Formats: sequence, C-alpha cells, structure tokens
Amino acid sequence: MKTKRNIKCISLATLCIFIVIGIFTLYACANGQIEYHIGFSDLAIFGSKENEDGGIAYGLTKTIKSVEELRDVCEEWNNPAFDENSDGYSSELSQKIRGYDEKFFETKALIINSSLQYNSESVPKVEKLTHNGDVLIIQVSLKDGMYWDIAEGWLFLIEVNKTYMDDITYITIENTTRAK
Repeated sequence: MKTKRNIKCISLATLCIFIVIGIFTLYACANGQIEYHIGFSDLAIFGSKENEDGGIAYGLTKTIKSVEELRDVCEEWNNPAFDENSDGYSSELSQKIRGYDEKFFETKALIINSSLQYNSESVPKVEKLTHNGDVLIIQVSLKDGMYWDIAEGWLFLIEVNKTYMDDITYITIENTTRAK
C-alpha cells in the first residue's frame, strides 16, 4: 500500500514540476525572451574595415548562420581567425571563432556584437535577449559608477537557436546600468 501511495506522490510531484516548467516556458515565450549562451565576452574587437568615405569602422552587429558566412565576415572585417599567416591566428578569440563549425550551425546561429562604446571598467554584460516582431533586442548592462570617457572595444559572441532568428531582420542594443 505504501509503495502505491509513494508512486502516486512521486507521479503527482513530477506532473507539478512539468506544469511549472511549461508555464515558465510559455511566460518567457509570451514576453519575447530568447534563450542564449555567451560564447565569448571580453575586451576585444572583432575586426575593422574601411568605410566608403575612407574612415575605419570597428562596430559590428550581425547574425551568422553558416561557416561560409562566418568566414566571409572574418575576411570582410580583417579578422585573423581563418588566416593562418596572421599573428592573431592562434589567439583565444580566433580559436573560439574557428570552433563554430558545420555541426554548430545545423541548429544554432551566432550573433556578433563588437562595439567601441564600452569602457572595460564598466564590465558590459548581456542581461537578456528579447524580440518585438522582427526586431531582436540585446539588453547590455554596465556597472553603475563614474568611469573615464574612454572608448574601448568589447566583443560578445552570442549563441542562439537558429529558429529564433528566422523572422529577425534588425538587431538593436539597449544599454542599462546595474549595481556594482
């Protein structure tokens, strides 16, 4: 008798757990939240390229959905990840970029966000990804405080399920502050 009652209790508890997980998942989806993983976050830039007006561009926010696209973007932005003759070929960042292979891109997409707007003392951190229609919103928080007005490069490589990106046509960054 006790065994049957224990099995019923365990089954009921398991069912309750699944219901709670389901409600949380529906809540997250209804609020447009997107699951993600930070593959890289550090003081770095992805690369640079010359603008049409002769200036140099360092800022890049782009979704990558294949190895070929990643290679093309690396070449366009003078990123050394796939250039074996480059001094930066063996860097941690280059190794990380080369680690995104065909198997990764079968189910995932990579969002590159490289910016010069952050002072490294403020330690930028991706807080969440949401979407509003075809717009992906990346919320980046900075430590609250007073910092020198120095533009340094900060790079995020954000890994997401590829299906989340199907209807996204624009990416925007929202900066917020957080307690130290």
